Amino acid sequence: LKAAIVLPENITYLIKLAHRNAYSLALNAGVINKETVKDLIRKANMEMQSLREKLDAAEKKGESKS
Repeated sequence: LKAAIVLPENITYLIKLAHRNAYSLALNAGVINKETVKDLIRKANMEMQSLREKLDAAEKKGESKS
């Protein structure tokens, strides 16, 4: 846990940092809202492509054994 003294000089930075941390937490928890939906869809698409590649590789490996 980090603590900071809030001053006019650093309030903008602290708000941005808090937003970035909250956004990251929401993505990792799978919270769907208007801000996270695009990144969650992008993440799901990347996972789907990875699984497709693994499945294709497994099928090719199975075919080569036949």
